[in-house]
Amino acid sequence: MSPVVFINFVEQAFHFVNLILMSTPFKLLGFQKQLQGGNISMAFRGGMSQEILSLMGWSLRRAEENVVVSRRLFGMIIELSQNILHYSAEREYSEHDQKEIGCGIITVSKQEGQYIINAGNYVTLDKIERIKSRCDHINSLSQEELKAYYKAQRRLPHADGGTGANIGFIDMVRKSGNKVAFNFYESPERPGCSFFVLTVTVNVNLEMGE
Repeated sequence: MSPVVFINFVEQAFHFVNLILMSTPFKLLGFQKQLQGGNISMAFRGGMSQEILSLMGWSLRRAEENVVVSRRLFGMIIELSQNILHYSAEREYSEHDQKEIGCGIITVSKQEGQYIINAGNYVTLDKIERIKSRCDHINSLSQEELKAYYKAQRRLPHADGGTGANIGFIDMVRKSGNKVAFNFYESPERPGCSFFVLTVTVNVNLEMGE
């Protein structure tokens, strides 16, 4: 699923959620066909609680028989979900976690030997340049440079929002075998924010290294 298609899916998901909240009937079958058309095996939109993360991990383990691939996907889903959990501008209170958590959307689709993970959430405008700079820098590195950068970052403090917090993202890019795609979309419905979409393509047959 491409970022553009993902944005269309997100818009539909938000629309359907709004219809449910307003108790207005909608065509669930049409939504199901849209999921199938995009080869989407898993989709979640809402607060990224620890309970939800566990359920997504369980779902991935059932969907993928290859244990190595399943673990790789789970690690990436956790990283993307935690980014939403901590940094999304859209928040809600979680009774399970007893605190405010970030909200967003994640989809997983599979096609031609690859898994495609899309993650989206609102971010405040002042964070856009920092996110873009981090993604561009990591995308510019070779696999060997990523490995060295990962080791260097592990030695740094992991203060919230600090440089050391990059290691999960760096490791995700290393293990996917591909550069990440990302974009920011205007969100008139949420002034002061943009909708950030990050797409990770995972090669199923990628040889894993340390």
